[in-house]
Amino acid sequence: MTIDDIYEQAIQAGPGCTIIKRDIKDAFRIVPVAEDNQHLIAFQWTDSTYVECCLPFGLATAPFLFNLFAEALHWILQCLLPTFHINHYLDDFIAITQSPSVSDPTGLFDEVYNRVTDYLRIPRNTKKDQQGTCVTVPSLYIFQAAFPHGSSARRRIPHELHPSNAATLALAQDAHAHINTNEVDAILQSFLLFSHHWLHHTLVIHTDSSTAHSGLKKGFLHGPSNVPLKSLFILAAARDIHIVPHWLPSGENTLVDALSRPLAIEPPAWFSSRAPQLNDGHLKLLWNGLSANTRSVYLSVQRSYEKHCALQNLSAWPVSRQSLTSWLSSRLLGNANQKAVKPDTALADLAALRAYHIDNFLDDKLFDNKHFRRLIDGARRPNPVTKVRVRNPISRDTITTLSAGLAALPPQPSEMSANILDDLNSATACRVAFAGFIRLGEFAYKTDDLRTRSIFSATKLTRSDVRFSSSLDHAQLTLKRSKTDHRHGGVQIILAKTGDGACPVDALQKLLLLDPKGPRRPIVLLPQKAIQSQQLPLDLIY
Repeated sequence: MTIDDIYEQAIQAGPGCTIIKRDIKDAFRIVPVAEDNQHLIAFQWTDSTYVECCLPFGLATAPFLFNLFAEALHWILQCLLPTFHINHYLDDFIAITQSPSVSDPTGLFDEVYNRVTDYLRIPRNTKKDQQGTCVTVPSLYIFQAAFPHGSSARRRIPHELHPSNAATLALAQDAHAHINTNEVDAILQSFLLFSHHWLHHTLVIHTDSSTAHSGLKKGFLHGPSNVPLKSLFILAAARDIHIVPHWLPSGENTLVDALSRPLAIEPPAWFSSRAPQLNDGHLKLLWNGLSANTRSVYLSVQRSYEKHCALQNLSAWPVSRQSLTSWLSSRLLGNANQKAVKPDTALADLAALRAYHIDNFLDDKLFDNKHFRRLIDGARRPNPVTKVRVRNPISRDTITTLSAGLAALPPQPSEMSANILDDLNSATACRVAFAGFIRLGEFAYKTDDLRTRSIFSATKLTRSDVRFSSSLDHAQLTLKRSKTDHRHGGVQIILAKTGDGACPVDALQKLLLLDPKGPRRPIVLLPQKAIQSQQLPLDLIY
């Protein structure tokens, strides 16, 4: 509600309409605080602790919380009094008759208003009651009788609005907001986008902005920066999010510095040499179109093909029917230089050669020719099917056995030895991967991956990707890169607390407590010792 809304309603009602203003007594003090939250507004005085049972007047979020109840009363009154315009400003309720012909509007309104407030046990402050054509609402006068509605007044309006009578104002200043306002607004924008994921949680905000940190700590700022800060606190209160600011010196804020730049994944020299006609930016985008592991496998196949073409005195690129048929036959049947490959391997080899064509703007329709699929099928038919060793699925009992050591861990991190830390990380990896159906490549990493921290933090699982619910009944894992997530938007995996020997939530809690690491570190660390087969259950060995 704005004061303009009330003005407009009074004008629509016409001359002689009645404006009624009623006030609720002890506004905030009639709203009780839930027992679970009363400790949050406790205070001490002369060695005694006192607990507020109702909303205190000094609480920054009290107006917002009280207004939720006022909105309900507003809705009830509007339903019961359809002939009135009902407005409210916190504890002040303003009613305007929709027609001046209503007889005794004050009596009609008070009959309903008093009955509703008595039923809801809402105290009335009758000393502030006002009615008539002039009332005071939050230090503003609403004087209906002074509204210009006569013909003489209306004739002056067009003259006042004529452009020639309008003042001209020229602004000669920087239109950008101050950096302090932008710093606070950036946090507000994060809340607007993601706070629905943080309901009933405690949120630690790391910031290198002294203004943002001071405002979050004190609850207010002077100047324009207070506007986004106030919106931030209102949103946090509405979603029951407890904000804890943490000061982060600019020199240590390397994560934000890294994330503010594109991932520095540069193509290796061998890739650049295979497409010398392309510029650096083109090569970088092209290289990152496939994963580095896929590129490595494809390179091995491409070099095998190039070697075969050199021995047969054939031109390798672009791939021709003759060169591809010759090389594919050699791969399927084997020769003096290499043994025969499986048909499925040969089928995958075609994708490697096709990738070279795509990278170099060469036509790739040749690889769709069914003739080559027929050659591969011809290799399947005469060869006997290789007997595949039966591998039993990993069961919950298997995970329980592998992670049984979690039940006998020391209580303090200082008591953890290197071997116990290895067991803790391995057991946690088993439980989380099993519960979240996580692929090995999504969970594990190579030592070389840690060389570029910015890339690792943006693509691999780290400690910051784990979030626990307020009741600790589940944990949420953010998988930044997944084989099935082709757009790299990230996947949220919910891990439920099972309370048994394979519980992933229990394992993650113990890992973060007994092996504390920074938020950018891997979620689990590689073991320093190899796992011996004697340590594994039989269904994983045979």
